[in-house]
Amino acid sequence: MENLVNRPKVFLSHSSKDKSFINQLYDDLKRCKIDPWLDTEEIRDGRPWMKVIFEDGIPACDAVIVYLTENSIKSKMVRFRYWLNYHNLVTNDLSIRFVERIYK
Repeated sequence: MENLVNRPKVFLSHSSKDKSFINQLYDDLKRCKIDPWLDTEEIRDGRPWMKVIFEDGIPACDAVIVYLTENSIKSKMVRFRYWLNYHNLVTNDLSIRFVERIYK
């Protein structure tokens, strides 16, 4: 039986056009005993995805990783999640750590 330890939970914000990298990151985080929150794994068919992301996903995580690429910068949803998390960080409404990485 695997040791029961509180594993950090990380929300992965990204453009669907960057799925290849995000899927690899998801696998890498799991190998490092970090619990990634990925939309394709957490949102089941028929569930309201915005509600799941903003009520069940982000608030349940210890950190949010926003994968900023040319694709994600063009995505309205990624920009919205980026703004929301930055706003929460600045106003201290949530204890979520905001991790920003920009790749070309």
